[in-house]
Amino acid sequence: MSEITIGVLSLQGDFEPHINHFIKLQIPSLNIIQVRNVHDLGLCDGLVIPGGESTTVRRCCAYENDTLYNALVHFIHVLKKPIWGTCAGCILLSKNVENIKLYSNFGNKFSFGGLDITICRNFYGSQNDSFICSLNIISDSSAFKKDLTAACIRAPYIREILSDEVQIKKNKIIKKKNKKK
Repeated sequence: MSEITIGVLSLQGDFEPHINHFIKLQIPSLNIIQVRNVHDLGLCDGLVIPGGESTTVRRCCAYENDTLYNALVHFIHVLKKPIWGTCAGCILLSKNVENIKLYSNFGNKFSFGGLDITICRNFYGSQNDSFICSLNIISDSSAFKKDLTAACIRAPYIREILSDEVQIKKNKIIKKKNKKK
């Protein structure tokens, strides 16, 4: 089996837990690397953009005349390699991002695109609205601890899906199958 290299964008945010979870899979043919520059990105067969502060990650991509930003756009739109974004990563992959003018001077070049969605940053409040609380999970499954400490962040909100290829049915997002040519 040939080796696959998955990169985790490691500029800011929650990249270490993503890397650690991939390592726990213990798949010999899976190589996980931190992506911090264009050279690292060029080694990747796929990419994960983890959660963090979307504006900070975007600023990190702006150095040297947007070199990393442009390489990521090329990776997504021209090379069409697999990519996955969690939280801030989802924001940065969105086609349209609401609520950025207050926080950014990047304008239409804030996100990399790739997901045909409109997303709203800070929909559930500002960073100060994040909190930690105890959760009492009621479950017969031994997989759940009964008392959990949870970090409740202000997640982005997907306001609109902009593709006819995607439908929402019973609160599940479903992509239409491609027609055979």
